[in-house]
Amino acid sequence: MTIFSGATPAVARPGPGAEETTRLVKEADEAYQNGNFRLAIEKYQKAMQWIGEKKELAQTKQELFQTMTSLALTYFTIQENVKAEKQLADLVLINPNQELDPEFYPPKFLEIFRNVQKNNLGSLAVTSSPPGADVTLGGNKLGVTPLTVEKILKGKYELKAELKDHVPASREIIVQAAMENREDLQFEALKPVVEKSQPLPSRKAKKKKKLSPLIIVGGAAVVAAMVVLLSGKKASDKKELRSLAFTQSLAMPIDMLTPTTMLLNVGGVPAKIERVDFRVVVGHQNHMEDLTINIVGCDNRTLYNIWNRAQTTSYPTVISGNTDAFNSVAPNGTWRLLVQNPGRSAGGEIREFTLRIYFYQ
Repeated sequence: MTIFSGATPAVARPGPGAEETTRLVKEADEAYQNGNFRLAIEKYQKAMQWIGEKKELAQTKQELFQTMTSLALTYFTIQENVKAEKQLADLVLINPNQELDPEFYPPKFLEIFRNVQKNNLGSLAVTSSPPGADVTLGGNKLGVTPLTVEKILKGKYELKAELKDHVPASREIIVQAAMENREDLQFEALKPVVEKSQPLPSRKAKKKKKLSPLIIVGGAAVVAAMVVLLSGKKASDKKELRSLAFTQSLAMPIDMLTPTTMLLNVGGVPAKIERVDFRVVVGHQNHMEDLTINIVGCDNRTLYNIWNRAQTTSYPTVISGNTDAFNSVAPNGTWRLLVQNPGRSAGGEIREFTLRIYFYQ
């Protein structure tokens, strides 16, 4: 059996490590063809690590997908189908649109791959009344209704849609694997706002209101009345510390080569930030030490680190705390959770991003 690293041969971009990676993949292919499967596995795994450390984007992505497929095929060849299936599942997790050419792979291997796709991917059909709405899923634009999108990773997503002159629609949905998921959106037309003018008080009423505080006999009574009025004003001016919470809860796979961003829309905060509490749930089994996690304010400049590489913990990981780093940032807008994985292992997902913003009102 001859192994192919993918339907299209990879051509590495020039740059530090590119030639070494290409050579290592070639050595792995040769080891496979010579029947030295354990050596092939070792070299494919090393090549995947090197690819993950490179900075080029489009080319290294394709190179990674091809190497992961070759590693899965090697496991399949030595009848370690569980490991082959796990490797293919990792591949589908980072690239749901991956396809394998049936001319290059054994039918049984393709069957395993189809089962992995079936167990992890579903399709989504979105319709709306009226039609023509712009739809986003988990912050990613899908298109205009009516639409159908294939190969979406199963899990929770926030579905949003906007239609001119209509109230925006938003809901949390669950995409089920191995089926067509359907969502129908009903839009409500925006109603024009008519401001009612308040009638001016009559001259007689004004005069009465102006003179009423003076109908007090005795200097002591006047002082007492003023104290009551001032104390009441002071009490009304006292502000309370309040908070609003905003949550994005869906399964978003972590890319190994490019930063993964989860968006969180914050609105309706009426005053400046006094403090921000955060809660983030991330899953990357056994390899949390690969990740760096930051919160980026809606000004796209203020960044606060909540997780550094080399930290380890259980799976999944709940990261919570508070910070005043965003006190100078306007509260309303789009906040970002930025997860970078320049480590040795692909996989993992962001599950939740929650902010509670405190302010005085």
